[in-house]
Amino acid sequence: MRSPPASVRMAIAVSAMATGLIASPSEAQEGCEAVAPGNDLTRALTVGELRITYITNPHFLCAGGVEIWADSAEAFPDRGYSHLIGNVRYQEDARELRADDARYFTNEGRLQAEGSLVIVDEAQGSSIENGNLVYLLETDFRDVSEMTVMADENGVRPVAVLTPRQEDEPGAENNAYTVVGDRIFLLGASYFTAVGDVRIEQDSLEAFADSAEYDMDGSGLVLEGDARVLSGEYDLVGRRITLSAPDAPEDLIHAKRNAKLEGGDLLLTSAQIFLFLEN
Repeated sequence: MRSPPASVRMAIAVSAMATGLIASPSEAQEGCEAVAPGNDLTRALTVGELRITYITNPHFLCAGGVEIWADSAEAFPDRGYSHLIGNVRYQEDARELRADDARYFTNEGRLQAEGSLVIVDEAQGSSIENGNLVYLLETDFRDVSEMTVMADENGVRPVAVLTPRQEDEPGAENNAYTVVGDRIFLLGASYFTAVGDVRIEQDSLEAFADSAEYDMDGSGLVLEGDARVLSGEYDLVGRRITLSAPDAPEDLIHAKRNAKLEGGDLLLTSAQIFLFLEN
C-alpha cells in the first residue's frame, strides 16, 4: 500500500493532534474574559501543547478594566496574547483607541496597533491620529504608562492634539496644540515629546523644530534645534525656544542661542530674546 503524499501526511498529523470545540470564556486569553454581547462564533484548536482560539466578533473584558472589541481575533490563551483583526476598539477609563489591526499582550501589559489609528483621551482633552502604536500600560511592574506612535510604512506621520490644562472660564480660548512629527512619545498623563521635523500649530501661531517637549503640568512648550515661531506679526528663531504655558502669569516666548527676531521694521539678533505678548 502506497503512503500518502507528504502534504497529506502532515494534514493527517495535524488533524490527529487538533481538537475543534466551542471554547469557554476563560480560553479567550489569560487575563481576559469573553463577555456578552459578542463572541458569535468561537472555535479552539490544540496543536501539540499550543492552544489557539479563533473568535468572530470578539468582546473581551481584561485586567485593569480594559475592554476590547474587533471583527475577529486569534487568541493564544497560554501565552496571554491576542491578534485582533478589523475595526479594533480598545477602551480603558477615559482613553479609547481604534485601529484596523492590533496585538494585545496581557502578561506584558503591551498593546501594538496600526492602520487608521485614532486615540482619544477625553480626560486629558488630547488625541492622536495616524501612525503605528506601541502602548505600554501602567501595571503592577510598570509605574507609569508609555505610548509611542511612529510614522507608518507609507511615511504617514502621527498628528497629536494637546489641550493644555487650565481653569475653565466662560469664553476661554481654545489653546490646543496640533503637533506633527516622525515620532510622538507620551509618558503618563503629563509628559509629551515629538521628534523629527516637528510642526506645531496653535491658533494663528506656527512653530517648527527638530524636536518638541511639552509638560502638561505647566512648564510650557520647549522647541529644540533649528527652532522657529511664526505669527502674522513676528518671526522668531533660535536653537532653543520656550513658550510659556497658557495659564502662566505672563505670555512669554524665550529664544536663546543664535536668537533672531524680525517683525515689521524690526530686526534684532542676540544670544537671548524675551518676547512678551499682549493678550
